Amino acid sequence: MVSCVREVSGFDHETNTVSAPSVALKLGHSLKKCAVSIVAEALQTNSKQKEEKANAFIRLCELEWCSEVSTTALSTLHNKKLNKVTIIPLTEDIAKMHDFLKQLSMKAQEILQSGTDTGADKTKSWLTLAELILFYRRRSGEVSKNFNRLSRVHEHYRQTTDRWTGDSMKTSPVLMQFML
Repeated sequence: MVSCVREVSGFDHETNTVSAPSVALKLGHSLKKCAVSIVAEALQTNSKQKEEKANAFIRLCELEWCSEVSTTALSTLHNKKLNKVTIIPLTEDIAKMHDFLKQLSMKAQEILQSGTDTGADKTKSWLTLAELILFYRRRSGEVSKNFNRLSRVHEHYRQTTDRWTGDSMKTSPVLMQFML
């Protein structure tokens, strides 16, 4: 079973790495689920021999799977994560984008103060959201969810500090000037 999983996941004996580590881990979990299903079926049909074989397989997986497959797969995943190249934008590009968003925001603020357009507040909200995404480098959905929560709470022109949690459950401080 171990040799089959290694072959499917692309195990390299020379480097002791796996080309598809998540496949190896998922196969291990799936095999254990299948064995548990066989135990359940054996209990329903009152087949002691089938139950003993399935329990023996589960026990064998618990004892040897970690050292034979999952350790290698997890270390490969960890090394891939550490060696992943992160491309970040140049400071000049971020500054240009920030200046552009600031100009649009000032125009929307002028329209909002003149009272001629009711859509300017929505534009202002979207521009603030874009600034948050640019500044905190968060995913748009995560920022949007927390921005909507914050924008309902805070009033015009209030400077505030708040915290939010993202998908990784880490809190991030947020300092922003609301001009909605």
